[in-house]
Amino acid sequence: MKAASQSSGFRQTSDLGLHTSHVAWALVAYGLLTIAMTWPLARGLARDLPADFGDPLFNSWVLAWDAEHLLRGLAGHLDALREYWNANIYYPHPLSLAYSEHLTAQAIVILPVYAISGNPILCYNVTFLLTFVLSALGMFLLVRELTGSGPAAFLAGVVGGLFVFYLTIVDPSIFDFYYTETMLIMVIIGGPGSFWGVLGASAVLAALPDLLRFTTDLRMVLYGAVLIAAMLVFPGGVGGWLRRRGLRRWRRPHPATP
Repeated sequence: MKAASQSSGFRQTSDLGLHTSHVAWALVAYGLLTIAMTWPLARGLARDLPADFGDPLFNSWVLAWDAEHLLRGLAGHLDALREYWNANIYYPHPLSLAYSEHLTAQAIVILPVYAISGNPILCYNVTFLLTFVLSALGMFLLVRELTGSGPAAFLAGVVGGLFVFYLTIVDPSIFDFYYTETMLIMVIIGGPGSFWGVLGASAVLAALPDLLRFTTDLRMVLYGAVLIAAMLVFPGGVGGWLRRRGLRRWRRPHPATP
């Protein structure tokens, strides 16, 4: 049983060495990347809104409604909690807050911000920025536990938590068979267990289709030929080839010095 656990590809939680400082550094890094990615939003957190005046303004109002009623409920005014779902929209229909996203969980997160500032725009922007930071941190913790690799976990957090800002929408159809197959090929050519090998293979394979755009008819044929040649030359991936080469150099006998 012990040998099986040691031979598995996943590392045990006790072996990760995941200290609080690692999480803190990742949190700071993702926070700075989020500020840079959404700049200049951070310069006007209390007055500016990202994107348009549609959903951001509506969600700002929802957060303000939620926070106002939650604070009044905490102060002992139970009538505020009873009227929580009867928002002042779609009159005279009841429970109108439930007609859209009620954002109760997000309102609990920004409750101290609203209690201090009373600014719905500020509360929405804090929620908006925390979405990216916490998503990236969650991906970091997951990949760190599965792989034990800090660089892989950090990169996964950047891609999984921050890149979605540029996609604008996440849908299962985005990652169809082509992209799933491409990601598997990147791992195979880079070498399973080799972070830098997979990273290098990912960079090459991401650029290869653009480099082969000079021919439209033979582009996919040449792309497939390059992949087949890479798997034949590097059966264990680039990372495995580099490890074997390093071991051979280390085991090579050196002439004795007189």
